[in-house]
Amino acid sequence: MGTIDRNQWARWTGIPTSAFGDPYHKRWRIEEAFKWLKHRLNLEHVSGLSQQAVV
Repeated sequence: MGTIDRNQWARWTGIPTSAFGDPYHKRWRIEEAFKWLKHRLNLEHVSGLSQQAVV
């Protein structure tokens, strides 16, 4: 699959590429916070969603 430029994306989808910046940066902050938390709790892998899975 080839790459498309920003103008092609906007024409094909009707979604401007500028719409992705804010959600991406918010997600990045969440990822960094999770990385920090894993480091502070000395967790290598978290495979469960319940409180019991972490304990």
